[in-house]
Amino acid sequence: MSATRLQRALLAAYPARFRERYGPELLHAAEERGHGGRAALDLARGALSAWLRPSVGTAEERRRDLLVTSFAIAFLSWCASVAAAAAFSKAVDDERAPGLASWGWGGYSFARSVFEVSAGVVLLVGFGYWLAVVLPALRSRDRRVLVPACFPAPIVGCWLGLTGLVAWYARAELRGPVHHPGAVALAVLCAYALATVLAVGGCGASVVRALDAASLTTRQLRPALALVVLGAGALLAETVGSAIALSRVLAVGGIGLRGAVLALSPILVLLGAAGMAVVSSTMGARLWRPTAGD
Repeated sequence: MSATRLQRALLAAYPARFRERYGPELLHAAEERGHGGRAALDLARGALSAWLRPSVGTAEERRRDLLVTSFAIAFLSWCASVAAAAAFSKAVDDERAPGLASWGWGGYSFARSVFEVSAGVVLLVGFGYWLAVVLPALRSRDRRVLVPACFPAPIVGCWLGLTGLVAWYARAELRGPVHHPGAVALAVLCAYALATVLAVGGCGASVVRALDAASLTTRQLRPALALVVLGAGALLAETVGSAIALSRVLAVGGIGLRGAVLALSPILVLLGAAGMAVVSSTMGARLWRPTAGD
């Protein structure tokens, strides 16, 4: 019995060092377990454990793998927060909600400013690290690094195009002479949410694969821990500011049930992203101090 595509994808999600050492055994175990959901779940749990608790390689190699894990969590939380912040702004600020004024607007504006400044710093430093990964891979023509490092670009392009289509549909729905049934609008919204989740997951997986395959050392990776902490602080500020604005909007009313759901959903995503960022920062703080091998 051969492994399914899902099982092979889950096997590919293990760290490179782990796959090199235990790849054949994992593949054989997956073929022996069958194609059930429990077997796939066990593989997924094993991949997560291999990233969070590296057990292959020297102490320095395991330390580097933990740094990559910390950055991967931070990147995923950042991508999710950017999408959630845009959705929340669309829900309450595109057609200004009645309660978005006074202290509600002040808290939201301050948090959004902090988030935007932090986003600029994150993008600038992140681009520097992207070059540090891509340029050596270009010189050596290492497709293991180049393909996943460049793959987020088309994903983001497709997501932005889809976002434009959804925005156009929303404007036509609000201002057009013909309105579609609520079920159609809900289906469009759910499809867009699913596409956003897939885009964030695809970008995150590509970044993890590129970092895992790249030759960056712990000494090169450690300065980026400050970026992880900065991102966590910005996420917390954005989450608190958005929650303040939402509490003001809900207290004043006039937004309706649909608007409340559209505004509350991004807040829940922001809370999850902030939690992931805190976990990433905690992991990074434990790895900040250099070791004798650095």
